[in-house]
Amino acid sequence: MDLHIHSAFSSDGREKPKDIVTYARKMRLDGIAILDHNEIRGSLRAYEMCRGFDDFLVVRGVEVSTEAGHIVAYGVDELIPTHLTIEETAEKIRDLGGISVAPHPHRFWSGIGGKSVTAESFAAVEVQNARCTARNNKRSRRLADRLRLGHTGGTDSHALGEIGKAYTLFKGNPASEDDVIEEIVKRRTTAEGENRQMRETLDYVYSSVTKWMKRGMKKI
Repeated sequence: MDLHIHSAFSSDGREKPKDIVTYARKMRLDGIAILDHNEIRGSLRAYEMCRGFDDFLVVRGVEVSTEAGHIVAYGVDELIPTHLTIEETAEKIRDLGGISVAPHPHRFWSGIGGKSVTAESFAAVEVQNARCTARNNKRSRRLADRLRLGHTGGTDSHALGEIGKAYTLFKGNPASEDDVIEEIVKRRTTAEGENRQMRETLDYVYSSVTKWMKRGMKKI
């Protein structure tokens, strides 16, 4: 499953949830999670669209902006207030019955940083993100292992052609959103896939620096 995809409901996404589902199934993925920035409508649309499917799962979720960086919430159907502390955000996610995952924790622009990831607040760390460098992903993997947290992987895709380049593997055969979350919490998942390459890094840094300057040198 590609557990980190952005749709047109993200300010920087461009694909409709329906098109994402169609493409992911064509890629023979078993499921996805749409994690738009502080927006859940795309995720809920994909979830409802796939309710009757017995061969494809959609996990509801959202990528939340905290005061320190991004946190992913899986298994929620409501928005989480933004720019709270990490602990407050994780508590809101628990109250909604979801789990917190630290996505790309070492990313300068939007990661919360390794020191902020604690076993008390997080069920897992995103250890394979196709928009992170190999070095960055290795650091995330070491962090998860040191804290004995689960592993997730996803592309962080903003376009159809990126979907499936990084993914989460399950030892079992999850048949529902609850099963997926349980597998993550019990550390029965692994993550594999591609890393960001040099040309992509140059494009990414240029785009990120430009946006960062426009934000007044603040995190997303």
